[in-house]
Amino acid sequence: MSNKTLKETMLHSETGKMLFEWITDIYDDCKIMIQIYEALGVQFDNVNYMFVDILKTMFPETSTWGIELWERRLNLPTNESESLESRRGKVIAKIQSKIIINPETMGVITKNFTGIDVKIIEWLKDWTFAVQTDAKNMNKAFEIHKIIKRIKPSHLAFVLQFILEDNTNMYIGACTYIGLVHTILPYDLSPIEVEVNPYTGGTYTHIVKKVSVN
Repeated sequence: MSNKTLKETMLHSETGKMLFEWITDIYDDCKIMIQIYEALGVQFDNVNYMFVDILKTMFPETSTWGIELWERRLNLPTNESESLESRRGKVIAKIQSKIIINPETMGVITKNFTGIDVKIIEWLKDWTFAVQTDAKNMNKAFEIHKIIKRIKPSHLAFVLQFILEDNTNMYIGACTYIGLVHTILPYDLSPIEVEVNPYTGGTYTHIVKKVSVN
C-alpha cells in the first residue's frame, strides 16, 4: 500500500507544487483544490518553457526552431537536412564576418562554417597569406576556399596548404668506451718460466712471470 498523500499523488506540476505550498494545510486532502492548482501549474509550466525556448532562440548559439529565422535575416540558404550545429555555425560565422578580420578571427570564422581547424600564416610572400590545415581535410577544400575568399581583405591573395603529418619513432643509441692504460717502466724482458706438472686425466700448468719495478 502506497504511503503517498493525496497531494503527492495528484499534484505533478512543478509550479503547481510551489503555489500549493503557499496555502493552508487544510486543503492537502481536498481533491478539487489540488486539481485546480495542478491545472494552473501546468499552464504556468508551459509559459515558463516557452519563455526559456524563445530566449534561447534569440541567440544563434542556442537557437533551435528559430535558426531558420536567423538564416533568412542573414540571407543564408536553408538546408533542413544539415545538422543544427552546422547551421548555427554558419549563422555565427556570417555575423562574425562583419567584424575586423585578422588571422585569429579568420580561423574562428572558417571553423564555424566548415568545422575544420585552420592556421593562418601571414605574409607568405608579397600580399599573400597561407591557410594551412591537415591533409585529411582535402575533401573540404572547396568550402574552405569559399569562406576564406568571402571574408579576407580584398587586396590580399591566399593559398591553401594541406599538411601531411607522419608520426614515426626514431631510436638513437650511443655507446662511450673509456679505457685507461698504465705502463710500468722499465719493462722486464726476462724469460717466462713455465712449470708443467702432469696429473692423471689432464695437465696442470703453472706460469710464473717475474716483474721488477724500480
